[in-house]
Amino acid sequence: MVYLGYGTILPQGKTDLEFIGKYDQKYAGLRFVVEFKYISNAKFKKMKTPVKNFKLKKKDADQLKNYVDSLKKSYPTATIKEYLIYCFGNKGFRVFDI
Repeated sequence: MVYLGYGTILPQGKTDLEFIGKYDQKYAGLRFVVEFKYISNAKFKKMKTPVKNFKLKKKDADQLKNYVDSLKKSYPTATIKEYLIYCFGNKGFRVFDI
């Protein structure tokens, strides 16, 4: 069983979504941190790239890394899995497992 968290407030900002393993279950010590990035249809069209070829942006990965580094200070024994999800208007989405 996993608890759903709507984000943790950190010195660097606030995570968008977290799944947190219950302390007394087999997922204890496991955290999933998810960061969402929205790109409008108009902006995505200007990029002229299909969803499947969209590349992870370094600044977004760095933002997520800062959140995870901060969480590691508070939960040093936790296993933290990181995901960045780009939503492209109503054209689709792309998930990156960091």
